[in-house]
Amino acid sequence: MNVTLCRDREREEILQEIERRFGIPPQAFEDKLLVIRGKKEVWVASEQCVEVELDQFLRTGIPLLRWTKQGFRLTSSAVRAFGHLATRGVVEIPPENRELAERFSRGEDIPLRLLRFHKENLPQKGQVIVRWRGHPLGSGLLQEDRVKNQVPVKMRVRGRI
Repeated sequence: MNVTLCRDREREEILQEIERRFGIPPQAFEDKLLVIRGKKEVWVASEQCVEVELDQFLRTGIPLLRWTKQGFRLTSSAVRAFGHLATRGVVEIPPENRELAERFSRGEDIPLRLLRFHKENLPQKGQVIVRWRGHPLGSGLLQEDRVKNQVPVKMRVRGRI
């Protein structure tokens, strides 16, 4: 697989788009490298990763985003690592509703009427970050009346949180 470091212009464009959609400031990535893997993936890694002498990068850091036909989608790993910094594109499970947080963490969709959000900070459709008590649980796809769970099966919680 083709792996290269992001050029300055690409990096700036990616970080501006993340800030535009989710309000995550570019400063959150100032000591991080952005690594392009193939044509559809961007990974984020610490600068110390390049100090390790390897003939070839196989995996460096965590996956940050994947390009789709509709633009990009933050990965579940990126949402969990940086979602606490988001100021836009966020829905909050009410802090007193542990049961709803557990249901989402197990992979269930959530009715929009049970969530807290600022309508002006939500996209009309697309990916949103789902948080409970300020902690990112994962992401979902905003639909007319619900948030469709996008937490991968391997990252879902079994039991209580």
